[in-house]
Amino acid sequence: MQDARVSSSQRPIAWTSGLSIISALLNMWPSISHVIFDVDGLLLDTESLYSAISNEILEEYGLKMTYDTKRKIMGRKPLEAASVLVNELSAPFTAFEWISMFKARLTLDKWHLVPPLPGAEKLVLHLAKHDVPIAVATGCRSDELRHKMRNHQTLWKHISVAVASGDDPM
Repeated sequence: MQDARVSSSQRPIAWTSGLSIISALLNMWPSISHVIFDVDGLLLDTESLYSAISNEILEEYGLKMTYDTKRKIMGRKPLEAASVLVNELSAPFTAFEWISMFKARLTLDKWHLVPPLPGAEKLVLHLAKHDVPIAVATGCRSDELRHKMRNHQTLWKHISVAVASGDDPM
């Protein structure tokens, strides 16, 4: 009969004495060489501003956005998100009208109201301290990105590359 015991060299990481699963996994991965962040909802709490403006407009029509609807529109391009919103709420306006109303209220001067998300500055400073190059990729336009980051120089000064896909006319 074969011995069914597992030798220490065959044990899964979770069985290894004295090591947590997390520390064992971290030791398996190579060091981080570069980082690319999204801006909206990862570095900055832009979702709060988007929600406030959306709710303000919707209240005028007696409508309310549920979290389920919000989840369906997050991360989409403006026209696609507006179409989903209009369909989900059976709104009395078109997607183009929604975008027009939203843009009229989301002026560039409002971006100073957007705070960094908890831990974002700490993480960016930690990465910068360890000479890890940092880039951002965002769906917004470059002028919007500059306004969003204007009051967040602690973050912005460590970002070496920024790609704003909202500048793409396609």
